[in-house]
Amino acid sequence: SFLRNLFFAVFTLILLFFLWLKWLNIYTDHNHVISVPDLNGVHIKALDSLVKSYALRYEIIDSVFYKSHKRGVVVNQDPLPNVDVKKNRRIYLTITSLNQRKVNLPDIYDLTLRQAVSKLQKNNLVVGRLEYRADIATNKVLAFKVNGIEIKVGQELYGETIIDLVV
Repeated sequence: SFLRNLFFAVFTLILLFFLWLKWLNIYTDHNHVISVPDLNGVHIKALDSLVKSYALRYEIIDSVFYKSHKRGVVVNQDPLPNVDVKKNRRIYLTITSLNQRKVNLPDIYDLTLRQAVSKLQKNNLVVGRLEYRADIATNKVLAFKVNGIEIKVGQELYGETIIDLVV
């Protein structure tokens, strides 16, 4: 009687172990993988349909500013393209920023025109129209405007804003 019960106990443990392994294979979707598509250069408007067609998910974790790239395109992804993953895997993306980078207007008051232009270009601002006004100092910056409105030093502007100078 003891040996028979021991045999049934061992048999039951082995059966439960194999059933547990089979359930684990089904639950983890074993041997069913998807190759990650190359998303570099894809605009964020096209991401939803593309990622959904591959049965994947995505999350934008960072945005960077590259002057040479179009705005809102993928520049980096994790996992890398052509890596095998399970369905519904989350793909982490880095995109180029949708908005221009913001900069503060540097103090260019009382600088010469050449110094002011250099300082504005270093801060990613563009020199626009030059308006000359009679003054004792030649080529000295007297005021600065954006779209005809005078602005103050330290004011936050988008990169590549056109600054008109009164000299």
